[in-house]
Amino acid sequence: MNETATLSPDPPPQPNKDLRELQLECLMLRKLLLVTVVFLLISSGSINLYLLRQMISARKDVAVLRPRVAEMVAAYQRNEEPFIKGFLNSLVGFSKTHPDFQPILARYNVLPTPAAVSSAPRVPPVVTGK
Repeated sequence: MNETATLSPDPPPQPNKDLRELQLECLMLRKLLLVTVVFLLISSGSINLYLLRQMISARKDVAVLRPRVAEMVAAYQRNEEPFIKGFLNSLVGFSKTHPDFQPILARYNVLPTPAAVSSAPRVPPVVTGK
């Protein structure tokens, strides 16, 4: 019986195969990273183009609306603002003769102004959601 003929030597270690597999995986990861970077560049470029178009559109809208808003502000300053200032001045005058009304003006931060001052009293913005 020839046992030596049937027994083959131990197979040699295969570091080359493992190394090749690792190199192949590294190459696939590089390709995946490259595809991801290209996709990121294309998508960010598309988003930037969209935002640029939106900005141009918004600027055109503002250019159209600016004269109308300026007219509305001028009409407010001409018509409503003197009425409001007069009303606030009459409230301040009323509070001088009726001291119990002063806490109400203080709550809304309506300060007494010197006589015939052209600036409106400071009125803080209304805070909701308390």
